[in-house]
Amino acid sequence: MLQAARSWSVNFAVHDADSTARRAVALGGSILMAPMDTPGFRNAVIGDPQGGFFAVSAAAG
Repeated sequence: MLQAARSWSVNFAVHDADSTARRAVALGGSILMAPMDTPGFRNAVIGDPQGGFFAVSAAAG
């Protein structure tokens, strides 16, 4: 049976996913998934300069 690698992820609630993503890039980060709409949220995945990553989500509306 194929075993999935163990992992974890972090998702931060923010007021504005687009501005958070832009600010991350300005501070040396990278965008792994550009801000996009999903049901009820606007989400992005951001990478830090050391190779870590995290998601940000802003409530829609």
